[in-house]
Amino acid sequence: HIDIDGITYIIHLNQGAAFASEVVEMAVRGKDVVMPDYINYKGRRFPVKDMRANLFMGKNIKSIKLPATLEEIRFRTFMRSGISEVVIPASVKIISGAAFADCKNLKKVVFEGDRIDEIGGSFMGCTALQSITFPKYVGKIGEGMFERCSNLTSVTLPENLTEIPPFTFAYCAKLKNVTIPASVTNVGNCIFDGCGIVSLDLSHVISFDNLMTIGTCPNLKTVKLNAKLKEVFVQNVYL
Repeated sequence: HIDIDGITYIIHLNQGAAFASEVVEMAVRGKDVVMPDYINYKGRRFPVKDMRANLFMGKNIKSIKLPATLEEIRFRTFMRSGISEVVIPASVKIISGAAFADCKNLKKVVFEGDRIDEIGGSFMGCTALQSITFPKYVGKIGEGMFERCSNLTSVTLPENLTEIPPFTFAYCAKLKNVTIPASVTNVGNCIFDGCGIVSLDLSHVISFDNLMTIGTCPNLKTVKLNAKLKEVFVQNVYL
């Protein structure tokens, strides 16, 4: 176990890697936290590849510089923390659910790489977040990704996306327009419930999870659908 600036790292000698395990609240409070890419120990360099779930949960940090060697951001790692901005290194391939949930100060999220295998519903309740651009390729996104992001106005979705899970943009009151990639063929229920969306092009979508796909959208004026879904949609969603 090695302590660096209030963060404890566990060195796995056999695996040749380091793991961020514990954080001392007083040591990081109000700070721009910088995590090293490597831990030096007995003449060897151990890349910081992982961190414990909940590691910074509720911690009043200002920002975080993540290791360029990090492979995963685990469940609730930064949930309800004071973080205001974060850069996701290109090395990160998985971001688990609720990783940044309810970070009320989070305004800026930057993805350095162009590919991530999976992003769980990571940003729900980030009320200061106004815009975000995903990498070009994301294997899968989780349910409720931006639920309750009340100031969100702009989202650029990955070009390869095939499905938009339930509640993705629910209660994003200021989100008036979003481009659904042509690759999307299925959308989950209530993806825009309580949203400020005014128009939608779902002409490439071939299936809905259920008849409450869009949800309650008081400002919605136009929806483009393919012929297969149009009749079902009109008869059942807007009765």
